[in-house]
Amino acid sequence: MIAFPFTTTEKSNEIVTAWDQWAKNRPDVSTSPAAERPETVKTNPGVIVGWWLMLDSVLFAPLLALALLLVTWRRGRVAADWCSKWLGWAPKAIAGYLVFDLTENAVTALEIFFRWPHWLTRVASGGKLLLFCFCIGAIVLSFLPRGKRPDGVPALREQFSRLHVPVAVLGAFTAVLLLLPPSVRPQLADVMRTWT
Repeated sequence: MIAFPFTTTEKSNEIVTAWDQWAKNRPDVSTSPAAERPETVKTNPGVIVGWWLMLDSVLFAPLLALALLLVTWRRGRVAADWCSKWLGWAPKAIAGYLVFDLTENAVTALEIFFRWPHWLTRVASGGKLLLFCFCIGAIVLSFLPRGKRPDGVPALREQFSRLHVPVAVLGAFTAVLLLLPPSVRPQLADVMRTWT
């Protein structure tokens, strides 16, 4: 919630203050019998955030950039000429996206652990979101036919079925669910249980 371009400085400070208060008021479990067992996990929000930022930097962000690059390359091979200019800019935007995502993770860690100003996180997050939307927009625009179709390019309906649009729709649905406010997220488990 901190690394989001629309999160205010007050909200960010509120979250970090709550984490600090939790760490100060945490009960001391070092004297309990459970603390002597090796399987006992002693953690705090800082450790969880650190692991998440590391996983995002090492795994999630590069994989998403690679997926965007592959889809852009694929669409560049079959897209109309009018869209090739946008798809030509997409690899640069994907590289910028990856740089902004890694910067966002670093600045978020600095904000949480060393109290750097929140506006740096907002700028990095906003740049990442802007470049991601540009890449998705270029990919979506490449599906729109304009002018005369070159020989060998399948119809739009065939392209959708070949590219497994249900998977893309599921990915978009998942992204929307992840952007919901935290107060709604606990209800998602109930909704998904009713689907099965």
